[in-house]
Amino acid sequence: MGNERESTPVGESSASTERTGSGSPDTRLADDQFYRALAARPRRRLLAYLLEHETATRDDLAALLVGWETTDSGETADTDSYRRIRTMLRHSHLPMLDEAGLVRYDNEADEITLRDLDERVVDVLRYSISTEQG
Repeated sequence: MGNERESTPVGESSASTERTGSGSPDTRLADDQFYRALAARPRRRLLAYLLEHETATRDDLAALLVGWETTDSGETADTDSYRRIRTMLRHSHLPMLDEAGLVRYDNEADEITLRDLDERVVDVLRYSISTEQG
């Protein structure tokens, strides 16, 4: 009917295909999973960090997010906040970013690495982060 999209084989995410500068659009930009990954402020914030540092541990990211959360709320950070955010990173945020093809999350090695991203994907990430910072 004119609005048909190419389908992705069952079991494969279109986000799992990384581009190599071929000039073709990165398939992540047409993938709902990419936008779901950007839907939460903590994920956008840790992506901002990884755009600058490329690699981090879960502890690094938890400390970063606790700092941002306490700055936003004006409350004092405590051990429970740190543990809660660290758990959310492990079970929710990092797996979602990994599945969206934005980071490589190695739970065993406790290493999170920004994937090689098409410049258009980086532009979308930077824009979404900059609009939040006002």
